[in-house]
Amino acid sequence: VYLESDYDFERDLRGKIGLLIGSLALGDPAVRQRLEQAKLAGLATVDSRVPYEWPINSGAAPQWLEGFSIPLIGISYFEAHGLVKQLPLEMNITIKARTFPDASQNVLGEVAGTARPEQVIVVSSHHDTVRDVVGADDNASGVVCVLELARLFAGSKPRRTLRFVTYGVEERLSVGAYLYMRSLRPAERKRLVLALNADSIAGHVGTDMAYVSGGPRLEKLVRDCWARRQHQVEIKRELSPYSDHFPLNICGVPSVWLTRPTTMLGYWALHSEHDRLENVSSEVLARTVNSAAALLDKIANAPKLAFPRRLDPATMREVRKLARREYRHPWSPEGYQYPE
Repeated sequence: VYLESDYDFERDLRGKIGLLIGSLALGDPAVRQRLEQAKLAGLATVDSRVPYEWPINSGAAPQWLEGFSIPLIGISYFEAHGLVKQLPLEMNITIKARTFPDASQNVLGEVAGTARPEQVIVVSSHHDTVRDVVGADDNASGVVCVLELARLFAGSKPRRTLRFVTYGVEERLSVGAYLYMRSLRPAERKRLVLALNADSIAGHVGTDMAYVSGGPRLEKLVRDCWARRQHQVEIKRELSPYSDHFPLNICGVPSVWLTRPTTMLGYWALHSEHDRLENVSSEVLARTVNSAAALLDKIANAPKLAFPRRLDPATMREVRKLARREYRHPWSPEGYQYPE
C-alpha cells in the first residue's frame, strides 16, 4: 500500500507492506508511532532527495529506530514509481542482516592562540561515509578542507585558538560530534566562540551554500569574505540539525556550515556508488577552502570578535526544540538539561 497521506492510515493496514516516499519522515516520532500502530508487515522507503533509478543508503539516527520493530528496506525512486503503477500487488521482502559492535574516533589538532587562547574556533568535518560508498564528496571533500586549513594555519600565530576536528559517525546523525560536545565540561564549552563546518563541498555542478546559525554580524562577515574573493555564495540564516555544527549550537555556539547542493533537492550522488573521485572538482574545493581560510583568518586575528559569542535567546529556543526532537541519542541521560 502506498502511504501517500494521513487518509491511507484510516484503512486496515495490518499485515500489509507500506511504501513511504520520503524516508527522512522516520525522524518524526509521530510518523514512527503511526506506522507501528498500523501493524504493517514491512516498510519500503525512498529517500526523495535522490529521485533516480539507483537506491541509496539513507542512514538513520540510532534513536529513530529505537523500539521500531517493522522490517525496513530502502529502494530507488524509480523502483517505487513502478510499484505504485502496478497497485494492487503482492510483494515479498526477504532481509539478511547482522548487527555487530564497532568503534570510531574523533581526530583533533590545535593551534594555540597567542593573545586570546581562551577563545576557541572549532573547524570541523566528518570522516565517515555510508556502507559500500567511496564518499568522495560526502565527506572526503570536507576532510580535505579541514586538513588544508590546518596546514595553512599550522605555522601561524593566531590571536585565538584554532581547533581542527574530524568526527566519526556523522551518518548516524552526528554521533561523534554529539559525544564530543557532551565530553566538554561547562567551562570548556564556554570557550568555544564559533563552529565552522564543511560537509559535501566539491560537486562539479552546484550552488555553494553557507548556513549561518548566528546574528546578522556573523552573516555579514561571511558575505564580505566571499564577495572580496568574487566567490558566489547563497547564505541562509537558519538552523539545520543535519551536520556536525549542530551539537555545538546546542551549547549556544554560533556556526557556519559550508556545503554545496548539486540539485534543487540536495545532492545527486548522495550515499550512492556515484559519490566517487571523478564526480568531485578539486578547483571547486580549492575555491571554498580559500574563502574559508580568509574568513578564519579574519575571525581568528581580529582584536575583538565582530559578532556575539552566543546565540540569542530566540534562536536558542529553536535549537532546543530541534535538539529534543532529533538528538535523543541512546547515550543521552534522561532529563539532560540543554544550556540556557
